[in-house]
Amino acid sequence: IVILKKLNTPQPIRTGDPISFTLTITNTGDVTATAVSVFDNYDTLYLQYVNSTPASVDNNNDGRLDWTDITIPLGDMAPGDTVKIDVNFTGLADTSKLGAQQPCMETGATCNVAGVGSATGFVPGLPPIAFPPTQNTDEAAIINPT
Repeated sequence: IVILKKLNTPQPIRTGDPISFTLTITNTGDVTATAVSVFDNYDTLYLQYVNSTPASVDNNNDGRLDWTDITIPLGDMAPGDTVKIDVNFTGLADTSKLGAQQPCMETGATCNVAGVGSATGFVPGLPPIAFPPTQNTDEAAIINPT
């Protein structure tokens, strides 16, 4: 299983503007994934969570969004299958003086990390197969124009 996080909103973004990311999860293995947990970590000083499709299980603006099992709303993931999660925020504060936030390397932007925390595959007659965890990042540069 691999995950790609992509900022959809053109930069620079102004404070108060909507910000959209897409999480793309792909089953690159040869086993159908029957349970896939996904997370999205963000900095609440710079981003305010608005909503996501499908909805996360917590929907709190606490810096972490969780989808306990994306196969419940989106279906099992056969080898080669791809599913997407759209996550929407509002820009809260200027990031122009911000240093690089780990694990991201870009200065002047807030780091946003998405990952697959766990994933399980199923082959009839065999015990469940665990996929390794994975993560990906993207940054959003927010400015406060004068």
